[in-house]
Amino acid sequence: MDRGRPATLARPGAARVGVLAALLVLALVVTTVVVLLRSGQDDVPTGGFDGMDGPVSGRLTDTLPAPRARWTRCPQLRGGVDPGRHGLRCARLQLPLDYRDPDGPTIGVVVSRLSSGTDRPILVSNPGGPGATGLFNSLGVDGATGGRLRRHYDLVGFDPRGVNRSAPVRCDLTPDLTRSQTGAVLPRSFAEDLAAARTVAARCERGAGQRLAHVGTADVIRDLEMIRRALGRERLSIVGTSYGADLAVGYATAYPDHTGRVVLDSPSDPTRPWYEVRREQGPAAEARFRQITTRLAAQNGRWHLGSTAVEVRATYDRVANDLARRPRRIAGERVDRAALEQARVLPALGDDAAVPALAATLQLLAGAPGAPSSAELLRRLGKVDGDDGGPVNGQDTEQAVDAGLAVRCADDRWPRDVATYARWLTDDAAAAPLTRGAFAAPSPCAFWPSIAPSGSRPTLTDRGWSGRPNVLVLHHRSDYRSPAAGVRRLVRALGARAVLVDRAGPEHVVLGSDRCGTQALTSWLVDREPSISCGG
Repeated sequence: MDRGRPATLARPGAARVGVLAALLVLALVVTTVVVLLRSGQDDVPTGGFDGMDGPVSGRLTDTLPAPRARWTRCPQLRGGVDPGRHGLRCARLQLPLDYRDPDGPTIGVVVSRLSSGTDRPILVSNPGGPGATGLFNSLGVDGATGGRLRRHYDLVGFDPRGVNRSAPVRCDLTPDLTRSQTGAVLPRSFAEDLAAARTVAARCERGAGQRLAHVGTADVIRDLEMIRRALGRERLSIVGTSYGADLAVGYATAYPDHTGRVVLDSPSDPTRPWYEVRREQGPAAEARFRQITTRLAAQNGRWHLGSTAVEVRATYDRVANDLARRPRRIAGERVDRAALEQARVLPALGDDAAVPALAATLQLLAGAPGAPSSAELLRRLGKVDGDDGGPVNGQDTEQAVDAGLAVRCADDRWPRDVATYARWLTDDAAAAPLTRGAFAAPSPCAFWPSIAPSGSRPTLTDRGWSGRPNVLVLHHRSDYRSPAAGVRRLVRALGARAVLVDRAGPEHVVLGSDRCGTQALTSWLVDREPSISCGG
């Protein structure tokens, strides 16, 4: 979503979109980064500590030869940039499907590089998700810094294994099943969500089989090490946003001797299982919505939604509940509760600039004084098409959903007791009624095939670290997708290795949305003595 551009009411085809839908969309369209290596890096870790493969001396990749990279023209992908115009070159690395069996089957991982031809350090970027394509992500990352990064690095992007151009996982989901995993048909009954989760898991097992055991975070981290070796560099620096931060900090943990500087932008919390991390987003969204209602109460003379935050929330709840019972038509557009959430609430949760659009819509639906007419509202705010926006660099929504599920389900042992999800949903709906327990809905991971992943995410620690910090953590305090409690746990786990820049704001990505945060990231990566001081 463009900053400052209001979200719009959904057309009929989008009217069933619910609270979780923005997570996938943002993973596909928000620029996010993983950067690996810095020119003139003088403070690097010494010694080792336990990683996913045990001590540094026992890593599964250590005895493997460097993969061969044959750089050719990058593919022109539907819905993407023109890589040739930007000077990108691509290669497909053949890597072990199972690193425990290096002589067995291989998997192709596609990598892009923007190089000056000199022996410069490398910077790898990844857009998170998990499951989002990152092949050309380096261009967006560099652009957000005004092109400063390409002056110091070879910029590298890649599609992680199982994603888009890198042996994509395919579950052959129907459009309805795909929407069920993006939140696009919430709320539904618990029985319907359960049935969808079972069906999705069964389809993924049929579509991908045992390959599901080899697309988790641990194997992608090993792939990053093989990318470094293919490029012939001693160290690699990473900027990871959201889930991309899991990859970045995981690499820094497993390969401290080959890590340059690391940036974690709007990280998730890799110290906790996926199912715990996602449940924390409900209370975080509730807290952010209280900020919004407080703001609208202070502007009651303009919006007439209530003179206190409690009154504004009551107005919202009344409007939302009415739409759940009786959808309305606004200038010919069907609007139900899910449409209100997707087109107005979710954008406002993630961007202050979208709050006026939410307020004007509530003003109309509540019949408040000064409300615009329905025709005026749509004329002023426009419409949306109601689809997923089409492919992003060749990746469709269903493939991103499939790949994301494969990572989440491989990384953790999810509860398989159905009653656990029913209890979570009830508890979360009571604690965070805005999202109605959406983040506790039954997951296909509860019914995932019994597989033996070749490793789990590394346990984070600062044991064995020396020198100055080399991990910069960027965070917006009101970002509900990156709850503050999880960021604090991450920083504590990293100990002396990490520096936190904590900024005011709700956006899920600091790079490009916060001037000082963007400057701190740039300085961290390119300056010998970084300047990362930000107030507020």
